[in-house]
Amino acid sequence: MKRLVLFLIAVMVLSVVPAGLTGVAAEGQTYPEKTTNLLPVADAYSYYYKGTSFSWKDYHKYYSKYELAIGNSSYYSRERAYLKFNLSEIPPAAEISSAKVCVYVAYIKYLDVPMNVGVYSTTDSWTENTAPSPVPQPGDLLDTKTLQKGWICWDVTSYIQNEFYGDKIASMILKLVSEDIYNYVWIYSKENSYDQPYLQVDYYIPISIKELQVPERAIQNYDNKIKVVLENGGKAAQNVTFLLYIDGKAEINETIELPAGGDKTVEYIWQPQITGTHEVKAEIEGYDFKSKDVEVIPHPDKIARMMSVYYLGMYRKEWKALNPLYENFTQLLEKVRQYNISMGEFESEILGVESQLKIIKQEYKKYETIKRYSEVTGSTSLSFAAMRHIRRAAFLSKGVKEKLEHLLPLMQTAVKKAEGGESGVTIKVTKVLIDASHGQYYNPTKTDSNGMSTLIGKIENELGWKVSINTEPITYDRLKGYSILIITNPSKDITDEEAQAIQQFVENGGGLFILGESYYGHVYYKSLNKVVGKYGIEFKDDELMDDDKNTGRSWFPLVGIYNLNHPAMKFLNESHEMLYNGDTLDISGGTVWLITGYETAYAVDKAGNTVKEKGSKPVVAAAVEAGSGRIVAYGSSKAISDAYYQRYINTNWPFVKGVLLWLAHAS
Repeated sequence: MKRLVLFLIAVMVLSVVPAGLTGVAAEGQTYPEKTTNLLPVADAYSYYYKGTSFSWKDYHKYYSKYELAIGNSSYYSRERAYLKFNLSEIPPAAEISSAKVCVYVAYIKYLDVPMNVGVYSTTDSWTENTAPSPVPQPGDLLDTKTLQKGWICWDVTSYIQNEFYGDKIASMILKLVSEDIYNYVWIYSKENSYDQPYLQVDYYIPISIKELQVPERAIQNYDNKIKVVLENGGKAAQNVTFLLYIDGKAEINETIELPAGGDKTVEYIWQPQITGTHEVKAEIEGYDFKSKDVEVIPHPDKIARMMSVYYLGMYRKEWKALNPLYENFTQLLEKVRQYNISMGEFESEILGVESQLKIIKQEYKKYETIKRYSEVTGSTSLSFAAMRHIRRAAFLSKGVKEKLEHLLPLMQTAVKKAEGGESGVTIKVTKVLIDASHGQYYNPTKTDSNGMSTLIGKIENELGWKVSINTEPITYDRLKGYSILIITNPSKDITDEEAQAIQQFVENGGGLFILGESYYGHVYYKSLNKVVGKYGIEFKDDELMDDDKNTGRSWFPLVGIYNLNHPAMKFLNESHEMLYNGDTLDISGGTVWLITGYETAYAVDKAGNTVKEKGSKPVVAAAVEAGSGRIVAYGSSKAISDAYYQRYINTNWPFVKGVLLWLAHAS
């Protein structure tokens, strides 16, 4: 009974300590490729003398060379070569991945008369020394090659695979595909002292450790199960030697029969005596192995006491950070009520802060009570109970702190608006919509380097805003619930209706961040200009270049000339440089430039013609106010993607962050 109780305590403790069953599996298993070259066990050639008399020869000896003939000559017609191979040298559990038969062409009578020679399957009922009866006839055509001097190989994979799982004897005929061609060749036979015919077989043995399951953390002096699944993916059963090592010592060493196409499970109960890291290794000798490190942890009571110390430190740290936040929260909450500010979707969170603080204090008080009792009585049986209460107090404190860190900026913004005379203020979070409905190359639905996971993470974590992705046609009803719309370079047209919806969104107070692309990326300038052209912004069908300021190529320029007087540029300085790859902009009216290329920058069109000269400082980013909303245009969609190991977004983030705050009227 005591053992069971301790085990249950251990389970509860392990539910607190980050832990769990872990395994090393053979997903996408690849097996070592092996190659064997087999020489023929028999070879011969046949022909018809003067077209009528059938002859069979083991080989033809020409001085010290031993040869076989293929083709037609003046007296000898329908010359065919025969090759026989024994596949039993290949391990029975092997899976053949490829096979080719190769011969060395030593002589061709007429080099200008092509010889298309096929390799055919045939029966095995022949020997090289005796003329067979009946004569082996060509079966399936396996592959063809046009002969030339030197080595020639034919692909015979399917045939060899079938023969390997059959009688393991493979016989083939080499002959002209069309036997009315007048030409012939000599190939070396197996009796020749060099360049003999051979069959190359590539194979693998599909035997592996499919899975090794061990506890991520094992308990000292308790039963811990280790489970190993052995896999035989082949078509034949196989006896293997299985070994299980713990810290290099073999705990299991036995022969196991693995069924064809099946698994075998081996289980072992391990009672570790020493804490710390231990290596568990499962091995099929000669085939595969898997290993995993296991952390052996002490007795649950000892863990609970250690964890209580850890959680107490965590609680004190979080509570210390929480106090000034809560003081600020109470002051803001009083103003929220004073100005009759709506709490909107955050009402339950705001009103729940007080009750959560009450629970934190209760949990800490319970911990203190149990701790004092244990110190007076010397009892350790309540270690887990004490740890549970201080753990809850610590994590609740952390949760309330993070909640206040999220709520306070929203409450401060709302109070600031109310103090400025605005009525009907609601506490709300800034929402950003990123469009992915126009076939964008750089868009947030992608998970590779063309995605935007870094940008989204920075918006949500640094700014505390909420990001959504749009995959539907753009309408004003869809946009009006957001503060900012981000559109990267589309590959499908933005319709007139969509452009009008975006313009209505901006003019009613929304922020638009719209981005182009280089001509190599096919900037969709007509669609982009359909949206922003009326505001004095024109995306150009060109590409910014810089032969001096770049990251290795002229079309990967650096930019660093900023309009630091504009509020969107507040996180930049004159020394900062950003990676850029995109087009340029023309601006007019009330639009102001934000970023230009250096003096050494210029722009070219698709034909390579220079359309903006060096010294013109081509504009690549611009801003304009439209109605009660704002627009920032930037010539590079890649700038906000994860491209180039996130270096584009990381160098551009100070600019992007300032732009987003300005577009949200938060700067």
